[in-house]
Amino acid sequence: MSYILSLDQGTSSSRAIIFDKDGRVISNSQIEHKQYFPQSGYVEHDPEEIYDNCVNCMKNSIEKAGLKLSDVSALGITNQRETTIVWNKLTGKPYHNAIVWNDIRTTDICRRISLPDKNKYRSITGLPISSYFSLSKLIYLLETVPGLKEEADRGIAIFGTIDSYLIWKLTNGQAHKTDVTNASRTLIMNLSSLNWDMDILNECNIPKSMLPEICPSIGPFGNIQSEDCLLGIPIMAVLGYINTFKYVTTYINPSITLFF
Repeated sequence: MSYILSLDQGTSSSRAIIFDKDGRVISNSQIEHKQYFPQSGYVEHDPEEIYDNCVNCMKNSIEKAGLKLSDVSALGITNQRETTIVWNKLTGKPYHNAIVWNDIRTTDICRRISLPDKNKYRSITGLPISSYFSLSKLIYLLETVPGLKEEADRGIAIFGTIDSYLIWKLTNGQAHKTDVTNASRTLIMNLSSLNWDMDILNECNIPKSMLPEICPSIGPFGNIQSEDCLLGIPIMAVLGYINTFKYVTTYINPSITLFF
């Protein structure tokens, strides 16, 4: 029997769950990560801590289930969505802690780009301009982290939400990808084309080379290459957390609501 490994990277913890082909939970592992509050309204996570926790959770869940790597047919990732990371593609090191979705430090940036109308991107992205989404967080990092804009212009600094960072790390830098559900929460994706909107990028002075490739939520995102304990497992699905819950409980197995 083959099994599915599910990685749920959430705001307060990371959790890995092994499902059998009937949607039954075989094993799970969960690890909390530290919350950082540098100032009032600031919320940050350490991307490297999150990655290490995710790897350990996946490894622990496989071991607890008594499975071999060959028993695991695929990995699916669900994640906190708007949380923003920029990292160096040569070293893999983040330039700054992840800025979490509920961080409100970019309120002034949102006011600036909202002129003359905070809904000016709504017809393109479906979203109002708000600190909740990734766009203003990325602008903040480009404007405040010394040397970051120059490295972004040179194609060295790259951006992603949590899913993209995990995919990039797990594939040893071979895949810089996201899915449409996560991309749709950045305030940069054009809903008509399902691609990054060049007008928004140009207006906000963001190099397109920073951004991951937008892919369908179901399909190959690459194979794990960076961790011996998980080597070769294909990443076959990525969905933002709320969308994942609805997808799984509606289309795969309604009884799985008991596990969330």
